[in-house]
Amino acid sequence: MFLNESMQVLKHFDLRKTPSLEFGMMIIFAYLPYGLAEGIKLSGIMAILFSGIVMSHYTHHNLSPVTQILMQQTLRTVAFMCGEFLTRSSQTCCFTEEIYC
Repeated sequence: MFLNESMQVLKHFDLRKTPSLEFGMMIIFAYLPYGLAEGIKLSGIMAILFSGIVMSHYTHHNLSPVTQILMQQTLRTVAFMCGEFLTRSSQTCCFTEEIYC
C-alpha cells in the first residue's frame, strides 16, 4: 500500500530540485509499514524487510541521482554503525559476565 504510493509520488511529482525533501519522503515511506504493522500487532521487522526489498527494486530508480547516492551512503553508514554496536556489545558481554555468551 505505502510502497506503491511512494513509487507513484516520486515518479509523478518533480522533487528532483529538492533532494532533502526527496530523502525525507523516502525515509518516511520506508518506516510507515513498520509503524502500521506494529500498530496492528504484526511483525514490524518483516514489514520493514519487505518494504526495503520492494522499494529498492521499484522506488530507487525514480529518485534523482543525488538522492540515490545520499540514500545509499546513509544506509551503509547506519548498517556499519549497527554492526559495530553489535560487535562491541557482544565483546563486552564476553568479558564482563561470569558465563560466556
